[in-house]
Amino acid sequence: MQRRTFVLLLAFCSPPGRAQSPCDTEVESKAERNDDFRYRERKKGELCEGSYLQKVASTFGGLWIASLTANRTPISEWPAALPLEWRTYGSDTVRIRAFPLRPRTYYRADIVLPAGSSSYRWNTDLIRNRLSPSEVGLVASTAATVDRRQQAVYLPVSSPKLPPSETTRRYKLIVIPPVELREVFLTVADNANRAKPLRDHVALRYGSYPANQRIEIDLLLPAKPDLFVVEVSGERRDQGSVTTGPFLIHTAQ
Repeated sequence: MQRRTFVLLLAFCSPPGRAQSPCDTEVESKAERNDDFRYRERKKGELCEGSYLQKVASTFGGLWIASLTANRTPISEWPAALPLEWRTYGSDTVRIRAFPLRPRTYYRADIVLPAGSSSYRWNTDLIRNRLSPSEVGLVASTAATVDRRQQAVYLPVSSPKLPPSETTRRYKLIVIPPVELREVFLTVADNANRAKPLRDHVALRYGSYPANQRIEIDLLLPAKPDLFVVEVSGERRDQGSVTTGPFLIHTAQ
């Protein structure tokens, strides 16, 4: 009998024009049809959620961005509906995914919201008995024209509103490596001044980076509204390297 495991995801930027369904067709194809908890559309045009049976292409290969949150108060138990907030940017669809941070668990939630959306209440009935809140990564993103080309822009997810008096803000980024790494490096720059990065290929020096295990990174960024470019790269224990590639994060008051 095939063993079933579960994994969760909330939003990357997918290509625009799929407002008719938030479901990822590749994930749908890997769901067991007779499973009531399979990955499928749960709310018309807005939410797909459920389990599937094996990895999909978007969850392995390079360093995987599994969560990006801002000032999110840890919770030990799921509320009936989890309030999510983010600072809107641009004029495109907002996409959220919830990822499982536990290895070999295949469950996912995809949420698609209209442009300008800045909050969502996620019903936790399906995930409540499968993963704890600490085992779930949240990622929200949109698409915008930056530097004269269309790019994904990540929108850190928060629960309480951030104090306006802060001059810096703390964000938690979680990445997951597909292989064991020797060392991991972080680069952060204001997108308007990439030539002078705030952190330039700085080693995390955590000591150990096992394959498929979360790597938590604290990002301290200025509180002013801005776009920052971030890249996380890692030296493989065997040979070669992996990277998230440069990606944009929007911060705002």
